[in-house]
Amino acid sequence: MSYRTWNRLLPDPFFRLRLTAIHRGKHGSDSESYSHKGTFVQSNFDDLFTSWSTGPNHDTLTLGQVIAIPIGNSDPWDVFGFIAGLGEWLAVYVMFSPEDGKLKKEDVRGIFDGSAFYKVAKAVVAKKHRAY
Repeated sequence: MSYRTWNRLLPDPFFRLRLTAIHRGKHGSDSESYSHKGTFVQSNFDDLFTSWSTGPNHDTLTLGQVIAIPIGNSDPWDVFGFIAGLGEWLAVYVMFSPEDGKLKKEDVRGIFDGSAFYKVAKAVVAKKHRAY
């Protein structure tokens, strides 16, 4: 998805996304949490958790549910979209590595609004300082 958000011939070596062009990263079989214009659609994001989460407040996802989302959202014959969606969801799950096995809704929301990356960066810096 990174390549599609940049106006370059060569892909970004760090897989960074340009949020001003996030609408170009939209693919078939996605969660529809972003519109085709690149705006975040809160109701579609909430529907995602309402549909797939079995937690009491519909605010967590297990690994099995994370895998089921791209399967359930896949369009017929959209192999690229399915693989992209599965990779994205697995990357989010691995990025947060929930100890209890449940990915929290606010963590996923942080991916969509960008705040999660600051949270992870702060944790990495803190971990480095503890190592010394």
